[in-house]
Amino acid sequence: MIPIQSEADTIAVAKKKMVKNPFFSSERFSSAPDFVDTLDRTENCCNAIRSRNMLSLIFWDVYLGASISTTPNTGTYWRSSRSAQSHTALVAMSNCGVICTSDSYKDADY
Repeated sequence: MIPIQSEADTIAVAKKKMVKNPFFSSERFSSAPDFVDTLDRTENCCNAIRSRNMLSLIFWDVYLGASISTTPNTGTYWRSSRSAQSHTALVAMSNCGVICTSDSYKDADY
């Protein structure tokens, strides 16, 4: 595997891996692909934090946050707000894009 070079690369890899996640569950999203599609319509949806462990191995914590509007869809993108329902997932990966099994796909509904 090619090492991840940037935050944007990390987010793209996390989205691809999220789509394939058979264990995804949420009251607001019917499936992982539905969640990832909503990420593309949510402003400031994603964030990645890079860290190193004691052996100098690089790890990424990728936060994916999708918001759904509580008003009917008007065909425009919406912004995350307090009135919007949201779902956040944490994807923990190594620098080569391998999911860290102890921390992968932690979910939090807001």
